[in-house]
Amino acid sequence: MASRLGARVFTTKLAALMAALALVLVTAVPVFAAHTVDLGASGTDQSGLCEGDFFKIESTAILEEGTHTFTGTTANGESFTAVLTVTLDEDGEVDTITVVSTDPDFDLIVFKAGDVTFTTEGNVIDADQAISNVAFCLVDEPPVVIPEAPFAVILPGVIVAGFAAYLFLNRRRTANLV
Repeated sequence: MASRLGARVFTTKLAALMAALALVLVTAVPVFAAHTVDLGASGTDQSGLCEGDFFKIESTAILEEGTHTFTGTTANGESFTAVLTVTLDEDGEVDTITVVSTDPDFDLIVFKAGDVTFTTEGNVIDADQAISNVAFCLVDEPPVVIPEAPFAVILPGVIVAGFAAYLFLNRRRTANLV
């Protein structure tokens, strides 16, 4: 009888520990998400190369080195989000920008380095000199995206459900022994 009581106490403590872990994961994981910088409203496209909606970063001096999420509003008032990896040169000026993702998608990037305007359809901006501003020319009709649940939300639910199933089966087995 003592061993059954010890097993039940152990099971209860383990259940409490698993529930606490699930709560910590749900609340702590979003804190470790990428740093988000709000860039505000789009600048103006003086190049005239963007045919539709666009988002322009007027001055790359506000970009921070590393991989960050940048948010703002396009010229047409739509929400814009870009995950960018920025590297700085030895003078602290923007050297390269790698576009990890954007929402909505872009089909052309227009950027200025020195007094020259460049374009690229790729995801790496590198002009071998300091980049002063960047405009993302956006795709006219963004594709429909089905949102996915983040891993931090699913994992605790799976852990708790698995542990509840274990407790249910263990309870049934213990009840059959009595």
